[in-house]
Amino acid sequence: MNGDLTGLPAAPLPHDAVAAPSTPVTAPASRDRRKALRRMGAVVLSFPALPALAAGVTGAATIVAVRVWPASDYTRVTIESDRQLAAKSFMAANPDRLVIDIDGLELNAGLKELLGKVKPDDPYIAGVRVGQNQPRVVRIVLDLKQAVAPQVFTIEPVAAYKNRLVLDLHPTRERDPLLDLVREKEAAESAAAQSVNDALGELIGRIDRRGFLAGAAKFAVGGTTAAGLLAALTPQYAFAAQVAADDPRITTVYRTFPAPQGHGEGRGLLAMPRAEGRHPVVLVVHENRGLNPYIEDVARRLAVAGFIAFAPDALYPLGGYPGNDDAGREMQATLDRARVLADLEAAARFADGLPRGNGKLGVIGFCFGGLVTNLLASRLPELVDAGVPYYGGQPSAEEAARIKAPLLLQFAELDTRVNAGWPAYEQQLKAAGVAYTAHVYPGVNHGFHNDTTPRYDEEAAK
Repeated sequence: MNGDLTGLPAAPLPHDAVAAPSTPVTAPASRDRRKALRRMGAVVLSFPALPALAAGVTGAATIVAVRVWPASDYTRVTIESDRQLAAKSFMAANPDRLVIDIDGLELNAGLKELLGKVKPDDPYIAGVRVGQNQPRVVRIVLDLKQAVAPQVFTIEPVAAYKNRLVLDLHPTRERDPLLDLVREKEAAESAAAQSVNDALGELIGRIDRRGFLAGAAKFAVGGTTAAGLLAALTPQYAFAAQVAADDPRITTVYRTFPAPQGHGEGRGLLAMPRAEGRHPVVLVVHENRGLNPYIEDVARRLAVAGFIAFAPDALYPLGGYPGNDDAGREMQATLDRARVLADLEAAARFADGLPRGNGKLGVIGFCFGGLVTNLLASRLPELVDAGVPYYGGQPSAEEAARIKAPLLLQFAELDTRVNAGWPAYEQQLKAAGVAYTAHVYPGVNHGFHNDTTPRYDEEAAK
């Protein structure tokens, strides 16, 4: 077949099969053909009984890693290999399945990892099966929980990451935000025992969800459960956008930029006023979970206010923000910190060189981005003209001594971990002669600017 789908039988594949005939057959002969294939010992493999097979054909691609990122918006599957893979896909019905034929590949042990990557609570994938459909052609069948609109594409190598084949499974029906809220609450309660990162941000992100639920149980009263508290703290992006993506006052576009000292290339959202002329530029640095809808909205708000805003996505080397904060936090934790910072330095240089900029560059960041704001003011003193870190960690004393730009620092009174480093940092700024203003907002928590969570405080966020 050599990857050509024209050789597939007209009828949908049997639910328990992943192999297909090597030559076209007609529907009346399909039963005899299947019997013949069984007599010939045709390979039919299905999870969970996938044997560990090594790639034994010279010239076949080698699987480096497989990853699955489930989210309510869509699920992403990536297959990383040492050379580019050619793939064709089609949908089969009754039951719903996505079938992907990958050319230039022999079945190998690396694909076995898919078994452990697909979790029971994945909203789109019910199961995975793999088989050697033809020599150098592997077939992957994704059994689906619902109808999807798949997108299959490739990403070229970036720094340490090799060629990636990406399968994105998007829902075919428009999402209902209210129904999503109900489902999210139910999912949080059923997944209470799973060890995943919590959605409270960097501070509570240091413990897993099991630890949070165990601690939160002490404060659950009446009809409130620990899982219910967790669901209530999950960001609700559908209701919090202050500036629409198609707002007529601004233009938005995703732009890539070179990052030779980082992952080779980065990408971010560029939001600009439609008004002609030059404008000050602001680099917007996200929290520890990628460029999520909240940070994109912050960039659009700045554009409406007359700034050119550029918001890079640190998760771009992994395919970008996955549509879910928990998955985004897990993804960012796998990246090399030094390369991420190099990517963000490159983003600052890119933003500073934008044609419509007026030569002034400010940096604003939240949580992880607050720390990055402090670090960029230290590492790029000739570039950064002002910094606004929100509840961000502090740089070292040596790094603080190199800061030249004025800082407007934002702290939450109840954020004791971040606040603990402020007195020493303040003395370092004074010693360096840095002009700064610090605000500590009473009675608010880490993350008070994020208007997609209950931690939001409107007065402090203004």
